[in-house]
Amino acid sequence: MKIYILLLVLVCLLLSFYDLKHNRLPNKLIGLVLVIQLFGIYLDQIYVTSFLVVLLSGLVIFGLRVMGAGDIKYAAVLALTLPTQWLIPALVLTALSGGFLAVTYFAWFKVRQLQGIQVTAPGLPYGVAISLGFYFPILNHYLTTL
Repeated sequence: MKIYILLLVLVCLLLSFYDLKHNRLPNKLIGLVLVIQLFGIYLDQIYVTSFLVVLLSGLVIFGLRVMGAGDIKYAAVLALTLPTQWLIPALVLTALSGGFLAVTYFAWFKVRQLQGIQVTAPGLPYGVAISLGFYFPILNHYLTTL
């Protein structure tokens, strides 16, 4: 179980840094998270339910052009790790992390504009918020079930 948690955190960090630099989440890294999930957890009906809830609601959100497809896939794959009772805390923490990230990015953008530096509005690397929002409930769930 310790190897699973360590591998998951390392790949989540890698995905977050990649998203910060390139503003996208590559399918290969999301696939790596899926492989880690499939070998690290017992696929119970509850966990598949969490995956389906995030994936289906994510498709609606993607259709509204609020989030990118990579963000939805990443959140859905991380949801495989959580039973449904941990899904709401993960989504709330993701939203709070995303809000903090948005405020930080907006402030950075405005400061650069006030300095007279020509910048374009940056896309929000929401993979960072997803990593933070999901990882704390994942860690809490697995530490309390050991």
